[in-house]
Amino acid sequence: MVLASPEQGVDLSDYDSMILQLRSEGPSDAPWRIYLRNYDPAYSRLEDPVSHKVNAILFDSTQYPGRVEVPLTLFTPTTWWLTDYQIPLMQQGRDLSRVFAIELATGSNALPGHYRLKLEELTFQGPWLSPSLFYRALFMVWSITIIMLLLMDYAGMRRRLQKASHNAHLAMLRNQNLEQEYRMAADQVRHDPLTGALSRSEGEALLAQHSGEMIVIFIDIDHFKQINDGYGHPVGDEVIKCLVSELLLHLGQEVSLCRWGGEEFVLLVPERPLSWGETLAEHLRKVLAEGRGWPQDLRVSASFGVAARRRQEPLPQTLARADDALYQAKRDGRNRVVVAH
Repeated sequence: MVLASPEQGVDLSDYDSMILQLRSEGPSDAPWRIYLRNYDPAYSRLEDPVSHKVNAILFDSTQYPGRVEVPLTLFTPTTWWLTDYQIPLMQQGRDLSRVFAIELATGSNALPGHYRLKLEELTFQGPWLSPSLFYRALFMVWSITIIMLLLMDYAGMRRRLQKASHNAHLAMLRNQNLEQEYRMAADQVRHDPLTGALSRSEGEALLAQHSGEMIVIFIDIDHFKQINDGYGHPVGDEVIKCLVSELLLHLGQEVSLCRWGGEEFVLLVPERPLSWGETLAEHLRKVLAEGRGWPQDLRVSASFGVAARRRQEPLPQTLARADDALYQAKRDGRNRVVVAH
């Protein structure tokens, strides 16, 4: 779906989310890849259509058969594109400033055959005004109001100035209230701003809402402090973002990925047996350890702790057992999976 010519594109950077309703028919129910292709003269070449940045998500239409809101923070550049075009570190992040095309492609596990897609809705949502622009506009309105009052009644200048001062004070209080509300809303954001993974508060909310069986998998990047100390925090941030991107490419829609803190992440999988969680953790461990698309050509691995919530077991106890299993994996030499039985 072409939105504009590559050089022109459409700026989606101020939008928050994409409203999507997609139906598919075909030989398999594999997830679909949705790409937002972005043009940037720093790396794009018109004679090479693949050179435009590939911001991607995996979307399973069977898991979301109806209308769904997808945060744009979930879109991340694909590892193969970053590797093939040797994109510099500072240009490896998500870029939606000049999106010229929206593409859909079958997932890696799709069976051969004919597929039929029906795109019933695709819209982008965002705020009408940014907070800074709103505050500037509000300040201008009050300033113009004060000037008009002074011009309309020069004889009552003292009284009008007092009223204007009072109004300005009220406006300042309102601005402070609006700013406080904005900060409170920002604190409640569901997604981690660096990686697009769910925030810890959102993960805790999911745990509290689910009373049935639940697999908890703790993930911690091995030797992350050495990466930060040796290469700097920007490279450390890129390693974390790359890890999330790799994990999301290999996780189904039923798995929730949460950033628990720093380089530690948690996977929440409802209604699955412990053996399934152990198999998933081992698969992800191999994917990360064998990956070649890490920043600075680093070799990065992670340790995993897996626990299944027992019947009537309090959630803090389940989390503690998974955390203990993770640290056992660290003590046993890292780059391994330990299961709490």
